[in-house]
Amino acid sequence: MITAGKKKMTGKLSISTSRKMKLAEIKSLSKKSGVTINDVVILSMCSSLKKYLKDKGDPAGNDDVETDI
Repeated sequence: MITAGKKKMTGKLSISTSRKMKLAEIKSLSKKSGVTINDVVILSMCSSLKKYLKDKGDPAGNDDVETDI
């Protein structure tokens, strides 16, 4: 679980990045999908969080856990 196994703060920082996307690319994707730019950004963030949780072994990252946006 996200809150399970809280660890002592170490001062170390873990950073993750993704490929850069131009605003024009995001706008095009939103128009093709019939959704807002915000929807595209939120979906991207949710997908990234789910992958992170799955990589950490958290059940919230399992493929059988679904969310509605």
